[in-house]
Amino acid sequence: MGIAPAANVGFAVRYCGDTSADVMAEAIAAALTTLKYGDILLIDDQYAIDLTGDGSTFVVPIELHPVVQSNLGTILAQGVIFIEPAGNGSLNLDPLLPITDAITVGGINAGSMTRVDIEYMSNYGDRVVCHARYGGIVTPGGWATKSRTARSRDRAR
Repeated sequence: MGIAPAANVGFAVRYCGDTSADVMAEAIAAALTTLKYGDILLIDDQYAIDLTGDGSTFVVPIELHPVVQSNLGTILAQGVIFIEPAGNGSLNLDPLLPITDAITVGGINAGSMTRVDIEYMSNYGDRVVCHARYGGIVTPGGWATKSRTARSRDRAR
């Protein structure tokens, strides 16, 4: 299937919505017991963090979660390729993300590659090395299938 037909896939699952340090650490530890040099660890999640101290949260790459930060060196030292989404939030990540070998993927609306479209929903910056399509994707919730205008209307309600 796809570009890696002989790939083996494994999952280390944490309860959806539980970002406690213990649960995140257990999921990473479980993944690291089976991963070896050249394998890929994709943490398909983002992290909400208060960057201003006023209770406002910003959605950033999972790499900024304290448990992921403390394990990232081990992950990369083992030769494991670490991939993460940039997060939704239209936030410049340059002042936040340290320089590492992690691969951070941002979102782009289908059919466009302008900076305005990249920054519309996805976080961005020099550490975001590639962009994946986020418009026109069919999901169970249907959110990604809505137009930009429809999403804006939904937010205003």
